[in-house]
Amino acid sequence: DSMPTIDIWNKSELVYSSTIESENEIMWSGEEGFFYHKIGQKLCGDFVIIVRFGVEGNQNEDEFNDNRILFKYTNCAGFIKPGAPLNIDKSQLDVSPNYISGFEDMFCM
Repeated sequence: DSMPTIDIWNKSELVYSSTIESENEIMWSGEEGFFYHKIGQKLCGDFVIIVRFGVEGNQNEDEFNDNRILFKYTNCAGFIKPGAPLNIDKSQLDVSPNYISGFEDMFCM
């Protein structure tokens, strides 16, 4: 399994993408379904996190194809404690109907 891609949009601009090399801490285990990102990016106002299948090895595939989106999460930074890890359970996510059956009830991000 290839690692999912995470994009974070803030004020209509892409402020983080896991496809861009950086010094951010990333841990991934496809077997265990474990995916951890320490992004270190300050957000202001409304933001959206989009998690989608990666395009590893397939350069002809459109990376922003809606069929690849697993789920989205939207919030306002004003409602989140600064510096605290963001833990999100399945009920807070907008999960794609195409992939909802692949998410366990106890899924969290």
